[in-house]
Amino acid sequence: MDCQRYAIDSVERYLEFLRKNNKGLVENTIRRIEKDGKVFLLYLEGRVSHFDYSFVRINDLDYYEEDICFGEVDEGLRCIEVRALTDEAYARLNQARPHDVKLVSDLKFLVRRVGEWYKQYGELVKIPDYVIPNSSKIDEEVYDLLSVDQKDAIEAIGEEPFTYIWGAPGTGKTSYVLAQSVLRYVKAKKKVLITAPTNNALEQTLRGIFGFFEATGEEWKKIALRMGIPTKQFFEEYGEICEDSQREKRIVALLKEIERVKLDIEQIDCQIDRLPRYVAYLRFCEKLAECKVVYPIAITQMEKNEKHLEEIDNEIAVNKGRMWVQEREYKVLEEEERKNKDKLSVAVRKKEKEETGLFRWARKRKIQELYEVIEAHVKNERRIQMKKTRLEEQKSNLNKRMRELQESEARIKKGMPR
Repeated sequence: MDCQRYAIDSVERYLEFLRKNNKGLVENTIRRIEKDGKVFLLYLEGRVSHFDYSFVRINDLDYYEEDICFGEVDEGLRCIEVRALTDEAYARLNQARPHDVKLVSDLKFLVRRVGEWYKQYGELVKIPDYVIPNSSKIDEEVYDLLSVDQKDAIEAIGEEPFTYIWGAPGTGKTSYVLAQSVLRYVKAKKKVLITAPTNNALEQTLRGIFGFFEATGEEWKKIALRMGIPTKQFFEEYGEICEDSQREKRIVALLKEIERVKLDIEQIDCQIDRLPRYVAYLRFCEKLAECKVVYPIAITQMEKNEKHLEEIDNEIAVNKGRMWVQEREYKVLEEEERKNKDKLSVAVRKKEKEETGLFRWARKRKIQELYEVIEAHVKNERRIQMKKTRLEEQKSNLNKRMRELQESEARIKKGMPR
C-alpha cells in the first residue's frame, strides 16, 4: 500500500473541499479601534494567533497584505497593529466601526503543511508488519470482568501488527480495551504513543486510561507525558504530566491574561465613573424635543444669567478691593490707637507727677496744659473708636453682600447647563 500517495491525495481533496465551501477561515471580531495617523490598533475579542496567514475584512470586503499590513502584536492586550497602504483601505478603516471589521485567519495553511510533510517524509509512513513482543499478562480478576468481545480485542492488539477496533459508544473501547492494552505494554517496560485527531478526543482518551489505572491501583503520573498544547481544563486537572514548556507558556499566557483583565477592569471602572454623566446624557436626549421648544427662551435666560454673573463678578472684585482698603485702613487706625494710648498714658503720668509735687500751685499752667493734652488724646481715642466701628459695620455689610453675591452666583450656575 502506497501510504504516501494516499495521504497526499487526501490532503488535496480536503483542500479542494475547503475552497469550494469557503471553509477553513476563522473570524476574530474587533471590540475597539484606536487610530494613530495611518496606524490603527485593533483590539480583538479572541486571542491573537496565525496573523501571518490573516487578512482584514471590512463590511465583507477583504484586504490583503498589499492593502493592509500587520505590525506589532500584544498578546496580553489582544491587540494587533495594522497600517493602511492604500487610500481606499485607509478610508474604509477610518470610517469603520468595530463591528464592521473582522480579522480573518486562513487556517488552510495547516492542511498545506501536512501535504508538504507527506511529500518530504511520506515514504517513511507504512502500515506496521511486525508485532512488538509483550510478555506481560492481564490481571485475572480484571480479565474475568471483560466481555468476550473486549477479550478478543485485547488479544488482537497484542498479536496483530495493525488492529482496528470498532464499537458503539459505551462498549469499553477506551476504559477497558485500550487501557488494558496500554497497561500490558507499560508492565512490559514498553513505550506507548497515544494520538487522536483533536485535543478533546486525546484528553478524553487519557482520562479513560487514567481512570482505569487508578481503579486497578497502577501508577501513571510518573510515567505519563501529555505532549503538545493541553486544554485549559486538562491542564488544571493534570498539569503535572504536561510538558514543562507548555506549562511555562501557560503561566506566561495566564500572567498576560491577568494583565489584560486588570486593564479591562480599569477600563470598566472608568466606564462606571462615566456612567452618571452618560445617564444624564440619555435623559437629556429623552427631553430633546421639549428642549427644542424652550431653547430660545433658555438661551435668552442664559444670556441674562451670564450678564448677571459678569456683573456679580465685577461687584465681587470691587468689594474685594474695598475690603482690602478697609483692612489697610483698620490696621492704620489700630496703629494710631496704640500710639495715642501710649501718648495718653505718658500725659496722665506727667499730670499725676505735677499734681503730687511741691509748689504745684506754681505749675498750675503746666498742669492745665497736660489736662488739655489728655483731653485731646481722649477725643482722638473716641474718634478712632468711631472710625473703627464704622469700618467694622462696613466690613460686616460687605461680607453680607459678598455672601449674597456668592449665593446668587451659585444659584445661577446651578441652573445653567454645563
